[in-house]
Amino acid sequence: MWPQYLIGFIVAFLIGSVYLSFGLIFDKDENSAEDTWPRRHGSMVGLTCVPLVILGGFVHLHIVIIKDQKNKKAHEHSIHLACEAASSIRTVASLTREEDCLHLYSESLESLLQESKTSSFWSNMLYTITQSLAPSNSSFQLFVALQMTVFSSMQADNVVSFVPDMSSAWGAAADIVNLLDSKPSIDADSTESSIHFENIHFWYPTRPGVCILRDLNLTVGSGTYVALVGASGCGKRTTIQLPIEYRKHIALASQEPTLYASTIRFNILLGATKPAKKNSRPSLPDSFDTKVGGKGSQLSGGHCDCADNSTLEKIVQEALDSAAKGQTTIVIAHRLPTIQNADCIYFIKDGAVHKSGIHDKLIALYGGYYECVQIQALNKR
Repeated sequence: MWPQYLIGFIVAFLIGSVYLSFGLIFDKDENSAEDTWPRRHGSMVGLTCVPLVILGGFVHLHIVIIKDQKNKKAHEHSIHLACEAASSIRTVASLTREEDCLHLYSESLESLLQESKTSSFWSNMLYTITQSLAPSNSSFQLFVALQMTVFSSMQADNVVSFVPDMSSAWGAAADIVNLLDSKPSIDADSTESSIHFENIHFWYPTRPGVCILRDLNLTVGSGTYVALVGASGCGKRTTIQLPIEYRKHIALASQEPTLYASTIRFNILLGATKPAKKNSRPSLPDSFDTKVGGKGSQLSGGHCDCADNSTLEKIVQEALDSAAKGQTTIVIAHRLPTIQNADCIYFIKDGAVHKSGIHDKLIALYGGYYECVQIQALNKR
């Protein structure tokens, strides 16, 4: 769909060009009763080049538009790779895969570079043709066609010079119009809905040969408390990250805390909704006013485990249970006693649901979940 202002611009330009061309052909000298034949002749000679100039301009415009569309698709893929590498920079750095990520990014733009060379050649060739279509067979024709060149052909050349800007504006306007005309198939503002995973297969673009999820099927009802259990690398974290990309009403509480370069008091007040107990003060020289540094760099590893594990587990569990009331909650469980009261427990193995049910049901099946419970019980002893 062409925007209304663009249609009006084109119509006005064409009408003005036609009017100007007829004026140049049939113009008369005010001081003479006879038509200025050389002027009419020169205008008519030069006017024959105008269709070729306009045709070359439109072909040039078409080539540039196709080039911009291919550039957009290629850059979408390269930007996706760059964002994935940046979001997982810790993993990339720990595995020393920086050069591999750079190679993948450069490789995604290699085909675009080759296509740009070809399209630039033909685009510049057509622009050269449009510039060379001026009447130059003789000095007389060059002289009598001067007015036409200045007042007619130069107008077409001016339009051709704006072809890159016109193609970029055309593509941007088309995206905006498509976005405004699109109608979502679901109610994006509604939060009273369930989450369904049906026959989900998933792998990361950087590892296409490794399938993380294999025919995953599970349902999370509205307002229910669901837990995902399984060995490391079975696809629990990938499963919980997929819905976040589609819904803005989903919040993720990661197991890795984020500490800002300020005081302990500042970091606590970012999330605390209730006053702390009197005896819950950090054993540090400046207490709550202690500077933690960027990402907690000023704290030693022992400060994280200075309290009793059972006490910390109880506090965290109470906070999670309070936040989960009336909310649809999906939990990745590593300590199985914390999810015994879940409405449904999904035991995931090799990217698919192996068993599902409540805690007592899974224990009675003597499967993988039962083995995990027994192993943790032995480790606790």
